[in-house]
Amino acid sequence: MRAKLAGTRQLYHVLTNQVPKPIPGVADMRPALETCGNCHWPGRDSGDVITVWVPSAADGRQISQNHMERLRRELTRLGRSDTLIRFVATGYSDDEDEEEKQE
Repeated sequence: MRAKLAGTRQLYHVLTNQVPKPIPGVADMRPALETCGNCHWPGRDSGDVITVWVPSAADGRQISQNHMERLRRELTRLGRSDTLIRFVATGYSDDEDEEEKQE
């Protein structure tokens, strides 16, 4: 709920042109190469990655165990057999959304 209120406040500031210009902090940011250049650079391609966001690690394991073979078949059919599929547990479920709506 707190995040939604913050977003509403930000939207209000944008609509009423109350956003400071230039945006504070941008001038103090480090160059992207300094920040990201250790892992990412133009000559390095890590290939295709599909990230599947799941509520829990158990859900990721269940999908992986029961559906990975079909996912691999479909990727191969599409000519993308070298695509990495990774599951990231968010710790957040749709049930929590429903509880928030009821409050």
